[in-house]
Amino acid sequence: NQMIIKILQMFRFLLVLSAFMLTVSCGRNNIVSGVPVRYVTAERSMELKADSSFRYDFPQSLQMVSLYVQDSVLVVKESVGGNMDGRYFKCYSLEDGSCMGEYVLRGRGPGEALSPNIRGSFHDSLGRECLYVFDISLGRSYGLDLAKSIKEGKTEIFPLTDFPVQPLDAYLYRDTLQFVTVADNDRQLYRIMGLDGKELKTFDILHDISADVFLPQLSECVVLNHEEGLAALLMLGLPQMNILDLETGDVKSYAVSPEYVHWRDIISRYDMNSMVYYNAAISSDEFIMALYIGESVADSVDKDCSHLHVYDWSGRFLYDIALSEAIDAIGFDEKTEMLYALDRNANRIYRYELSELI
Repeated sequence: NQMIIKILQMFRFLLVLSAFMLTVSCGRNNIVSGVPVRYVTAERSMELKADSSFRYDFPQSLQMVSLYVQDSVLVVKESVGGNMDGRYFKCYSLEDGSCMGEYVLRGRGPGEALSPNIRGSFHDSLGRECLYVFDISLGRSYGLDLAKSIKEGKTEIFPLTDFPVQPLDAYLYRDTLQFVTVADNDRQLYRIMGLDGKELKTFDILHDISADVFLPQLSECVVLNHEEGLAALLMLGLPQMNILDLETGDVKSYAVSPEYVHWRDIISRYDMNSMVYYNAAISSDEFIMALYIGESVADSVDKDCSHLHVYDWSGRFLYDIALSEAIDAIGFDEKTEMLYALDRNANRIYRYELSELI
């Protein structure tokens, strides 16, 4: 009997040891420490043609950089060098293509910005729906009342936060909070902060990876699910998406190419032969949509097509959609379920019908 008990104890120990070694092994294959990676393939691959009836060419915008859609209004960010008036955002009606004004002047003064990016929308304390604008150069966030700006013909913008630590990026979260990426003490960290700049939570999921050394390789696209309390981090330098639970700090990782296991070699160098994976993303409460390149930096410059990856928030890879256009930025109109996509080289916007898919 004693012999049988010892054998059972040894067997139990070996099972625990095997499980531990498997966990460690999986964790070492992932840039996110201690988290196994689930390799996923698209449940459906397909091609999608641009809507040929969408013929607006927006001649007032000479050098478009990115776009955002709110209430059937297309907000185009322009390079200030391509805009004689020095304003960043030009608005167009998606009903008739008419120009609805241009807003946010370049500068350091009140209501001005140097490197503004729209990072979602929110309702302010008065119930107004506003755009959340983050300026990386000034380390500030703002609210832009787009409806009032269009109605009155002048920029209606107000300050939200002067960040105590310079963020790499910032997004509004649940109307009164902010999800912020920072490089602090050589670590890339994610924080939940109040609009007063107070730090409420910090997530360190990369642990011993040096942000100072590997910052370009750690770049990612961020989208948030406000209802579920999730952040999807789609990596530029790795074929990987990490979903961070903003309540518990738990992380789930998904990869679309086996190359993710070579993350140490990938982040140790950055040159024209480095691969580019996810370079833009948008989301709804149900889906994550991301532009996937899958080519080297050198080859991606001359790309003539694009892929749109569609996930749900549980990590299911639903669609790999081939687009025949070279797309650099995307926006989604939830009312019409239309995807708007920008080709920067051609300075042209395309439209795709997604209602049958999502």
